[in-house]
Amino acid sequence: LFYTAFSTLPYQSFLAFSKLLSLILFYCLVRNVAKTFKQIQIFLWAIVMSGFFYAGYGLAQYYDFLPHAYWTLPYGLASRFVNGSHFAVFLFFPMLMGLSLLFSSRSLFAKLFLFVGLATMASALIFTRSRAGWLIFLIGAVVFLWQIARGNLMKLKNIWIFIFTSQ
Repeated sequence: LFYTAFSTLPYQSFLAFSKLLSLILFYCLVRNVAKTFKQIQIFLWAIVMSGFFYAGYGLAQYYDFLPHAYWTLPYGLASRFVNGSHFAVFLFFPMLMGLSLLFSSRSLFAKLFLFVGLATMASALIFTRSRAGWLIFLIGAVVFLWQIARGNLMKLKNIWIFIFTSQ
């Protein structure tokens, strides 16, 4: 906040500071509310469902079933985001959470639903045509596979570290 007062663009600095503060407060809120593994799974399902919804919405816009007034790229996909790269980086988060739920789920219906959701998000990620999104996805996938190889992906502490470092 100190740097905001002496910035050359104080309004932009204040907006960036408020975004950082809101992310920190959101982390504190979720960290204090979700204490058990079941509560964390509900939180992960909510993230995956938001990604599935936005990917489906973006694909409906891409195939001209819905208007896409927010983005004007002729061969790209951005859903409710203005930039396709921002949308691709957003999709990264629910895709990796969906993969962790897919590996930990025991229900065949849940696995089938997650597979369809992940396929929808992957196709939306492809249509964004974002190099930054692919790079972020590959880095996150390497970290995800490294955690699986170490065998500590499903420990409560590692779930929180993975969730909030991937943002």
